[in-house]
Amino acid sequence: MCNIDNDWPHGRAIFYNPDKSFTVKINGEDQLEIEFTSKEASINDSFAKFQKILDFLEKSLTFIKESKLGYITTLPENLGSSLRA
Repeated sequence: MCNIDNDWPHGRAIFYNPDKSFTVKINGEDQLEIEFTSKEASINDSFAKFQKILDFLEKSLTFIKESKLGYITTLPENLGSSLRA
């Protein structure tokens, strides 16, 4: 056991916008989980909006990225981009 839940429930948070289409979870299964839902008909339009959110966050946060594995996460199945559509 890697003890990622030692301080539960301290140090956890969930933030969301009024229509709950954008959610940020801190220190849940991973250190940071970002969820974006859209009713856009085009996945390209949805991804463009999500990319703007990520660009904004990357200006003030540092993400660990390894050249072969991609973004480093707590859960091995989320290595890489962790993107699910």
